[in-house]
Amino acid sequence: MKLRRKTLLLFFIFIPLVLLLFYIHYDYSQKNPGGDDSAPRWVGTQAWLNEGVSPYSIIVSDRSQIFISGRLAKENEDKQLFVYPFYVIIFYLPVIWLSFNIARAIWMILLEFSIFGIVISSIKLYKWNPPIWLFGLSIGLSLLMYNSVRSIILWQLASLVAFLIIFSIWALRENRDVLAGVSLGLATIKPQMIFLILPLLFFWAIKKRMRFVVSLGTTLLILVGFSFIFDHSWVIEMLAQIKEYPSYTITPSVLYIFTSLFQPEISNVLNLSITLILLLWLLWEWKFVFFENKNFDYAVALSLLITNIILVRTATTNYLMMLPVFFYIFSIAEKKYGNLSFLPALLLLLLFFAGTWILFVLTVNNGVETWPSYFPMPLLLFCGLIWVRFLKKDDLSLSGL
Repeated sequence: MKLRRKTLLLFFIFIPLVLLLFYIHYDYSQKNPGGDDSAPRWVGTQAWLNEGVSPYSIIVSDRSQIFISGRLAKENEDKQLFVYPFYVIIFYLPVIWLSFNIARAIWMILLEFSIFGIVISSIKLYKWNPPIWLFGLSIGLSLLMYNSVRSIILWQLASLVAFLIIFSIWALRENRDVLAGVSLGLATIKPQMIFLILPLLFFWAIKKRMRFVVSLGTTLLILVGFSFIFDHSWVIEMLAQIKEYPSYTITPSVLYIFTSLFQPEISNVLNLSITLILLLWLLWEWKFVFFENKNFDYAVALSLLITNIILVRTATTNYLMMLPVFFYIFSIAEKKYGNLSFLPALLLLLLFFAGTWILFVLTVNNGVETWPSYFPMPLLLFCGLIWVRFLKKDDLSLSGL
């Protein structure tokens, strides 16, 4: 009887809170334009579902441009291409029958919960034990930091993908291999975010966690098979759009920004050299995982970081996949310094939170972020992982994987 009362009480508290949350986000959506990053997928899903038109078609691209700007894009403007794998539409189908602002409000809430999930999963995975005040501030600052807010306003699925990646690793620790495989498979809607972490987890799991490998393979087979059934040429069409993408976007990575400071001849050589060095370092760390069964968590953290350093093009919203690295470093520091590590962790979070917002405000150009916004997170975490490596611990894993 008591359990039933508690359930009813939670129900009557939860429902009003959800409705209030929805009202706040819907009101914001109506008053503030946004959701541009999902608009091409929204328009593409509608065109495919209602008319049987390929989401990669010129018709859909033109509609997306008009939907966002009220006109067709000029030569040097964003062409609003679908770009993503065809099966990304499964994330839009549940809300496609709603108005765009209602769907956007719902997804803003879902993306906020995704970021919340990234923090909780990371803290649990790496067994960080902060005091309750620091635990709460970590969640609050993560939700309100520049990268998160940008992702939420733009309706960018990067925060969801980041959550799916870290949730997959947490599920592996909990021996929920099927769930882990499904989660990582769904994360492939943004291939640029998983092209390093996926092979690491796949080859690690072949020797010891075949259920995960089978689950991942089955999930990808279903997603890709579903896509080919409804659009047999989607891969070719997607690759054509990816090839066209750099011609109208300016979303460089930290490495490309740095090397562009030099003459083109030096820049190309330097870029290739640094990329090779970073990949060789990463392979060296993977060696410990595959052949010595240690340093799994360090290899994961480094993979998440290097992914965003070496890509030709990335986005500050994609940086949310590096958020778990903060909590990995914090946990390493706690194991070494105990409670003394909590104040530096707080200061680092506050510095990053304030610094990225201040940097954006000072450098924003006509509402568009500029290259300085790409530097803080990768550089901070790069220094942090170098520090962790020089601790020379026997095993740099914390999750037990």
